[in-house]
Amino acid sequence: MALKARTEIASHLNCHAGDPILKLERKMATSRQDYNFYSSIYCNTGSFYLEGSF
Repeated sequence: MALKARTEIASHLNCHAGDPILKLERKMATSRQDYNFYSSIYCNTGSFYLEGSF
């Protein structure tokens, strides 16, 4: 999902607060039923691009 960078995230991504960034969320299943891991990744697509499967 595309969103505007918050100040904290912008400082990590070398961009300004309010700049458009990309947020990817992922759910990873485990061998244990109903036990999952979740992660979020933010990307400054103005400076970098993503390639590959996610």
